Amino acid sequence: MQLHHLTPADSILAVTGVANPRPFIKYLRRYKAKVRIKRYSDHHHFSHSDMESILAKFVNMSGDNKILVTTEKDAVRLRHNPYFPYELRRCSYYLPINISFDEFNTDTLADQLVRMLPPARP
Repeated sequence: MQLHHLTPADSILAVTGVANPRPFIKYLRRYKAKVRIKRYSDHHHFSHSDMESILAKFVNMSGDNKILVTTEKDAVRLRHNPYFPYELRRCSYYLPINISFDEFNTDTLADQLVRMLPPARP
């Protein structure tokens, strides 16, 4: 699924269980589809009632094309959840996690950690 193919007549249900979902939601809102959000706390353990709630929100969304989008981290937990609705499997997608380091920062990660940690006691 290419997000840039979505139109204003389409809808995305963003399901997130990360500490700071703002960048994820901001990214999805760059596209033309309507974005609805189902937010959970970081490291949330999705229950049967959570899955029912996600399915209900998805079913009640309007849209010519409806998809569920989540983070790669949450996709693993959702897809392996025994209560994940079968109806959502073919229309669920995730955004991969990409990590990058600031190339202009000359400090190594170890240098930054040393500054953050309290000094060692003798």
